[in-house]
Amino acid sequence: MAMKPFLALTFALLLSLPTSAQDEVVHLRDYDVSGLNEGLVANRLTCDLHFHLTKKGHVKWATVVERLPELRRIFEPAGVQLRVASARLIEIPAAWHSLKPHRGDPPAKEATTFYGKYGASSRLAPATERVFRGVIGKEGPGAVSSVHFVSIRKVDTGWWERGSDGAWRYETAGTSACSFPPYMFADRIPARLRGVITLSSGSAASRTLAHELGHKLINVSHEGVGRDPQGEQWGPDDLMIYGRGTRIPAGAEGRFQRERLQKSPFLYRTVAGERRFNPPYKEGGHYWDPIYAGLWAEEPPKRERARVQQGMADRLPSDAEPDHASPRGGPR
Repeated sequence: MAMKPFLALTFALLLSLPTSAQDEVVHLRDYDVSGLNEGLVANRLTCDLHFHLTKKGHVKWATVVERLPELRRIFEPAGVQLRVASARLIEIPAAWHSLKPHRGDPPAKEATTFYGKYGASSRLAPATERVFRGVIGKEGPGAVSSVHFVSIRKVDTGWWERGSDGAWRYETAGTSACSFPPYMFADRIPARLRGVITLSSGSAASRTLAHELGHKLINVSHEGVGRDPQGEQWGPDDLMIYGRGTRIPAGAEGRFQRERLQKSPFLYRTVAGERRFNPPYKEGGHYWDPIYAGLWAEEPPKRERARVQQGMADRLPSDAEPDHASPRGGPR
């Protein structure tokens, strides 16, 4: 029996609706990366980079290619090389080009260190998580252990500030790049999304790319030689301080940044044709994760570390959640 016109139209519309965030991404083209990885050395610590540039985003592929030599030069003294694994141009829904801040609980009263304040409750905003799921996809190449640069026109970040009355207030501001670092999110972010870094500035400066990679791979905030971590600070020498510096310092003086970098689970060595990744985080990747034993610039007070570890107990149970937005809140 023939279907009535109204029912037929309704059925056709239902079939055309996206069934997941990934279905809302239109693949436009792949960029040729075959000539960008000449000179990589076997058995050297390596990080795979994937670039997801968007049609209406500010970042252009020609700009990225121009920035790569300097970006690589910054990490070479630390014994780390960067491999461009893939690059593509995609089109995403217009609404995805404006991402809201992550959220989390105000710092606990007993928290006395920077990482104790910001390492226990951060989560992606549900809509932001859905965007990242759509861009990276379920079976993206190297999704769990690779870094994914994604161009988004507008991304806000947020942080807690204590007012003159002693009360904590959540502040927000736009940012040219955002790294969603492990020291903040730990494993409260799905495994295949843990490598995401957003880019919102068309300049895509080499130093900016390296700085955001530092947040991800070194797993520290804005800190350096003689400088304790802060939400924002400027200086002339160190990569992880705002400014022009590119140094990744080593030893206690450098807050063990180079040593922490070399422990990153995002890094691997190619031995006899086989990729051998560094050991994964044991407690989700917070600042005091056991993989960094002996590489902490400060010992955490017991109550602070207990609070961070309690945050691990509230983590996502697996990476097998449905592709719709998570009901959980977001960070800092």
